[in-house]
Amino acid sequence: MVDDLQMFLASKKGIVEEIRNTTLDILKALEAKDAELVLKLLKLRKQQMDKIDEMDNNAASAFSGDRNALQKRIESDMESKNIFQSIMSLLKEVKGKDDECMIKVRKLRDEISVDLTNLKQTGRALKGYGASQSQPSGYGAFIDTKK
Repeated sequence: MVDDLQMFLASKKGIVEEIRNTTLDILKALEAKDAELVLKLLKLRKQQMDKIDEMDNNAASAFSGDRNALQKRIESDMESKNIFQSIMSLLKEVKGKDDECMIKVRKLRDEISVDLTNLKQTGRALKGYGASQSQPSGYGAFIDTKK
């Protein structure tokens, strides 16, 4: 059972490392402002997270759903405990990088919002000058209607 537990933890650690690498790729894609790549990487990371959830559920079912028993088993074996601790440190690293991603996403969202606002203002200004109409109003003449 200890060997199975160590294999489970080693497999889980491999997937968590994949999640970390995918998160780093997402960070790079955000820096490059490549939204399409970010979406593809997010989908990949979601699949990796689903694998982890499935593995955790299988491990819990092996212990009749008692996660405390699983935790005690991990803590009773030094090798398993070391693998578990490295998984936890990887998860903390992923969380830190994910926080960086959120900051970059908010910054990009704000930049896009400003660009959209500027685009709308430009459209309204062009309408006001008649540039968006097929024929200019007043044929270039300016009539002051204020008194």
